[in-house]
Amino acid sequence: MIGRPSVARTNSTPKVKHMCNQDIRALGNPDFYNLCNIYRLDFYALLDIAAIAHVDVVVIYEMYLSTPVSFADATSVLIALAQLTGHGWTLDNTRIPVVGISSRKADQ
Repeated sequence: MIGRPSVARTNSTPKVKHMCNQDIRALGNPDFYNLCNIYRLDFYALLDIAAIAHVDVVVIYEMYLSTPVSFADATSVLIALAQLTGHGWTLDNTRIPVVGISSRKADQ
């Protein structure tokens, strides 16, 4: 079973417990919903990620629902998430739908 880190808030900055690399590899290519569950990101942590990424909270909501978002917004959110988690989440190692880009993973 994959360990589940939790988020503790201190001075309005979410603190995410880090997962070991073996647990990360076991995830495959998670979507944003799975990433939120893995890191137990609460509503306030998602607001913080939106602020760090300089995107509207609606973008976070759309990603949570696997609704396609712009390349720039998806990249910004994943960079913010990577800053908080210490893991390099990108469009290549996640399943984030992007407007106008067909999923290479679905084609394979």
